[in-house]
Amino acid sequence: SAELLAALCSHYGFDGWLINIEAPVAPSAVASLAEWLQLLTICCKHRVGDHALVIYYDSLDATGQVRYQNSLTSANQTYFDSCDGIFTNYWWHPSELRTSATIAGSRRHDVYVGVDCFARGVSYAAGPGCSAAVREIATADLSLAVFAPGWSLECGDAKGKHGDEARRCDSSFWEALGVRRFRSR
Repeated sequence: SAELLAALCSHYGFDGWLINIEAPVAPSAVASLAEWLQLLTICCKHRVGDHALVIYYDSLDATGQVRYQNSLTSANQTYFDSCDGIFTNYWWHPSELRTSATIAGSRRHDVYVGVDCFARGVSYAAGPGCSAAVREIATADLSLAVFAPGWSLECGDAKGKHGDEARRCDSSFWEALGVRRFRSR
């Protein structure tokens, strides 16, 4: 299956996979899952190039149970060590950012800290209020993973707008977060 997923990347022109497993895995299968993540990473780099990425979403702990760590911990490090990075769950506390950076060491930029633009169950506000979380992540020198980036079009100033006006409002949202807007090819 790893080779087939890598072939899909190559065929359809995308750069990798975000692996999100939010169902328990038998404790006896945890090592196999980590090996599979490593194989998928190798296959993607072989098929797509060294820029290919396989990112693991922070859902399973070391026993295979769904337990969000909200940071890089000893409970999810096996998965992190098996691929290109981890996308942490969104319910983190600033102290967990420092812990993630310490555990990751030289791979600190491979820790993508989740920020939910709808701010569900978190201490920061939705929309432009996410800028507080973005600053915390930048201070910890970790990478950012944005969840629900359509917030500006669904709820923000761009809602109901079209064309250039919607693009301007959307750009203002990203500028408020301090994140540069990606342009489509």
